Amino acid sequence: MRRLRAPAATVPTAFAVYLDRPAVLTPLADRAALLIGEFGARDDVVLDAALGRTAMEGVLPFDLPSAMAAVADAREDVPFDTTVPPFRCGHPHAPRPGPGKRT
Repeated sequence: MRRLRAPAATVPTAFAVYLDRPAVLTPLADRAALLIGEFGARDDVVLDAALGRTAMEGVLPFDLPSAMAAVADAREDVPFDTTVPPFRCGHPHAPRPGPGKRT
């Protein structure tokens, strides 16, 4: 994680994370200019979305825990039992301006 955070401290950095299961992304989220959770999309599709050439669509199908301690404290047999998740199930994508547009 330290290797990923170092460049983000000096230049705007986009992270695309494959989410085959809930992941602790808090260490990246606070430094990322853009954080994309993807579920098996092709690299060219993710790049087009990151650059604003295509729309980002979708919602999270699960909560993302804030820390490994939250994972350890969660009950395995209770859905959505994560303490104060930074991104909840159903969290929508953040809208991005199209090419040449300002927000």
